[in-house]
Amino acid sequence: MCAAGFLARVSLANGAGSVAFGSGAFIALPPPAGVQLHAVVRERVQHELTESALTDAERTLLRPADAAIARADASHAFISHFWGGVVERTGDGARCVTSNGLQIANRVGHVQGGILVGLAAHTARAALGAEWKLSSISSWFVSPGEGDELTTQSTVEHRGRLTAVVRTRVTGAGGRRVLESVSSHALRDS
Repeated sequence: MCAAGFLARVSLANGAGSVAFGSGAFIALPPPAGVQLHAVVRERVQHELTESALTDAERTLLRPADAAIARADASHAFISHFWGGVVERTGDGARCVTSNGLQIANRVGHVQGGILVGLAAHTARAALGAEWKLSSISSWFVSPGEGDELTTQSTVEHRGRLTAVVRTRVTGAGGRRVLESVSSHALRDS
C-alpha cells in the first residue's frame, strides 16, 4: 500500500502584521494490522446536545473533561489537565507525563501529532520559566504515540542573556522514542 503525502504552510497575522508562520510535511500511513478505521464524518446534523443523549463513547470522553474541570486552578488551566500538559520543573529542564485517551488520540488510538508538538513546546517553555517565550520549534516524528502514558522530557541546552535552546523528547510505550524537538526561546521584554 502506498502512503500519500502533502506539504502545508500556515501564517498568522494581526493588525500589526505577521506574527507567526509554520510549515509541515505530512504523510498518511496505513492503519496498524488488525485496526479497522471508522468512517470520517464530513457533515453533522445540528441538534441540541443533552447529556442523556450521549453515546457510550461520548460519555467516555466526557469523564476526562469533567475531571479536568474539577482539577483546574490558577496554576494549571482546564486545557492543561484535559490534554495532559501539567508540567513539573526538574533540575535541568521540565517533565510532563500524559495519559493517552480519546481526547488526544487519533483514529487508531495513537496521540495526535499536533498534541505531541504542543506538549513538546509547552514542556520546553516550562523548562525555562515564564520570563521566556517560544520563538521557534522544529519537530521530528520518530514513531507513533503509542501507550497508556507518554513522557515529555525537556532539557535546557543553552540559556544566554537573551536567547535559549531547549531539546525535548517524547517517549511512549516501553520508553520508545516518539518525537524529537528542538526549540529556541527569547527573553520576554520587561
